[in-house]
Amino acid sequence: VIDFEFSANNDPIYDIATFANNSIEDGEELLKAYYINPTKEQFQRFYLWRIFVSLQWSRVAIIKHYQNEGKKTKHNFLMVSKYFLENAKKAQEKFLAL
Repeated sequence: VIDFEFSANNDPIYDIATFANNSIEDGEELLKAYYINPTKEQFQRFYLWRIFVSLQWSRVAIIKHYQNEGKKTKHNFLMVSKYFLENAKKAQEKFLAL
């Protein structure tokens, strides 16, 4: 399956960071599988892209909340936004710890 929404000539680490939407640890494992022995700079790029992607999805969730999408879909988009903000914070902490 190809998701053409994300098809572009992006940094490959961006794709790995996007894969990590559910778990930063899953993304770290994929980074290690892709690069075998990732450098500090590759981990930095991964965490920075993870922060970027998390903030993007947090913003989408807030917009969906204020458009009342939650009533239609039965999702609490403020909780989704909070999840992605926490994900961004975790990535920031890991970035700063490098």
